[in-house]
Amino acid sequence: MNITVRPGQKILLVLLSFILFSGFVAGMPVYAEELSPTQPSSAEGIPASDTRGIREVFYDDRTFLGNSSIQDSYFEIGQGLTAGAGSYLDLYFAHSPTLQPDASTVTLLMDDKPLDSVTLNESNVKETHWRIDLSALGLGPGYHKLTVNAKLTGSDLFCQDPYDPSTWMIVYQKSRIALKLVPNGELLSLSAYPAPFVERGEADPLRTVLIVPDGPTQEEFGAAARLSQFFAAQGSSRTLELPIFTETEITEDRLKGNHLIWLGAADRWKGPGVKALAAAAQSAAEAGAVPASGFISIAASPWEAARTVLALSGNGQELMNAVQILTNEPLYRQLQGKYEAISARLRTVRTEQPAVGQPYEITLRGLGYDNLSLQNALQGSISFQYPIPGGWDLPAGAKLNLAFTHSQSIVFNKSVATVRLNGTPVASVNLTAKTAEGGVLEVPLPPEVIGTNRTLSIEIAFQFINPAATDAMERQFGCSETVLGDWAKIDASSSISFTPAARHQAYLQFLPFPFVVDNAWNAVTMVMKRPDTRHLQLAMTLIGLMGAGNPETGDLKWLTPDAQGWTEQLVDRNAIYIGTTAEMPDELRSYTGSYVLFQPDSIVSQSPEVELLSALQSQSAAMQLTVSPFAGEHRRLLMVTATSEERLNAWNKALTGNESRSKLNGRFVAMDRQDSIYAFAGTQDLQGPYLEQPDNQKNHWSTFQASLPMFTIALVSLLLLAFLALWFNRQKRD
Repeated sequence: MNITVRPGQKILLVLLSFILFSGFVAGMPVYAEELSPTQPSSAEGIPASDTRGIREVFYDDRTFLGNSSIQDSYFEIGQGLTAGAGSYLDLYFAHSPTLQPDASTVTLLMDDKPLDSVTLNESNVKETHWRIDLSALGLGPGYHKLTVNAKLTGSDLFCQDPYDPSTWMIVYQKSRIALKLVPNGELLSLSAYPAPFVERGEADPLRTVLIVPDGPTQEEFGAAARLSQFFAAQGSSRTLELPIFTETEITEDRLKGNHLIWLGAADRWKGPGVKALAAAAQSAAEAGAVPASGFISIAASPWEAARTVLALSGNGQELMNAVQILTNEPLYRQLQGKYEAISARLRTVRTEQPAVGQPYEITLRGLGYDNLSLQNALQGSISFQYPIPGGWDLPAGAKLNLAFTHSQSIVFNKSVATVRLNGTPVASVNLTAKTAEGGVLEVPLPPEVIGTNRTLSIEIAFQFINPAATDAMERQFGCSETVLGDWAKIDASSSISFTPAARHQAYLQFLPFPFVVDNAWNAVTMVMKRPDTRHLQLAMTLIGLMGAGNPETGDLKWLTPDAQGWTEQLVDRNAIYIGTTAEMPDELRSYTGSYVLFQPDSIVSQSPEVELLSALQSQSAAMQLTVSPFAGEHRRLLMVTATSEERLNAWNKALTGNESRSKLNGRFVAMDRQDSIYAFAGTQDLQGPYLEQPDNQKNHWSTFQASLPMFTIALVSLLLLAFLALWFNRQKRD
């Protein structure tokens, strides 16, 4: 049977073919050519810091408002140290010119004991430097509280307004506590640990470097990781970067200028490590210790007598037990003398996480807080934090069960307590006679406020109305500015409760999930061209960032892509690649699910979600988190890479800075040569804070999916096919 196709029919057929072909092409994945790697250059050194003894009073300029205002600052002195002669406080302050000099003062207290007071007058209206000697206080190890108490009187009227906005004082951020720290005992003793390797309370507390044998074993790598994440958590304002070197790459200057931690069995050392272990062995012999195959020993450094070496030696399990002692405070507090023998067996108690889907409650006392209080202020706040474990989501939010009491000398029903979550107000309540006897406030913490934050930062702010001011305004009797009766206390029995759900979505802002789950590294293998200083440094920096809770490192491994069948060793494991694009193995350059093509000297877009201009294609760095091409859909691959060694080293700084870390969002970020980080919104498919989606690539660019334009094309095509079928059938009948 022959069918004659007329010119009009030909046009319709051509149009239909074009539409169908366009729809097919729009849904096709794109494949890129794989390229071969080249060899990297040598590693760069890691700068050291030698600052000590300086403590910040406040991390920003602090303003004191109202008739009476008090603010506290806490600082820490490390184990084994005391603040000696030459210690002092430098306070920089200014105040309102309208203050009455005969009735306005600022008083400083240390640990609630008065230090000194000054009158606020014309001589110190503008920025003034006030130095207070702290030498005689004998401040020892632990936390200390500096209190700044400002009594501000704004007029000579008989009745003062305690909320007068013209009564203010400011303490500037550059105020400092300078401590001359001296040993308060035998520093060359394990009882002083973690001093002198870390001096807690310092802005940059690390005083040590870590040295491992060349080509570290899996146990040595895991032990180094455990130490790195422990020391990384010692900084108060940022994640710290513990310098690590292999034995052949440690320089003479580094050996002389630092305290040293040597990690490895005796037969693993070939050069400087032999000298270090000899010093440790001599120290142990002088202490009369019985030699053992596994031990922790401390000694004077053979390179510089004023420095210290700490040697951790033993076979695989002995080594892991040694670092477990040194990263567990109840255990290392028991250390004495210069030598501790380590058994291959060590009983440890691991804190079990509650089951997913089961209600969970933790009190302030369980978080390490005692009763929290404020007093003698018209307004103030109390803050605490709860870090959400990496493998958990809170899809239903949480609840704060707040138990509190406060002064009865305030004006009831006008004084207010406000609860803020991550800076957002979530509840307010009037303070009454009933809450003064003991109030309980249940505050929902909504999931939309929690969002993607991995820490619940809770602030309870109190604003007291003083009855003296109220009575004065009502002319009932003469007024007084005293606020000695204004106080509030949060009981340590207060708690946070929620029902955790398993996390499913993996984004850079959700790290350490899925690499750390239930306080343990979750089947993780780090892929590095070679375990030299450059690769190990970035690996340990990343481990320090992700291991804030000091998780178990027993299932954290390393692997070189030069090994035979290396991809087979990544089956059913999460993987982290660390290295330049030049040394990257072919299997990682372009795979299904990758947003970009990694070339030896550039990073090129291969998906519409990530569009890279020339500035981000060369001399740049990138982080990418996707499904692993070597394992099942529930395993992930994290790429930490750069087009040059200089750019790769830049990740060490970026990962330890609070501001730069906050920009790690989505599944792909790029960093240019000015260290600016760019995130790409298209790499996120969140429709809500905790929308759970299957662990597949259904939202990825390379998987065909029905979008609105494609659906329209398909619908029009079907209608045209139906029309043509009817038309041909009618032509046939005619």
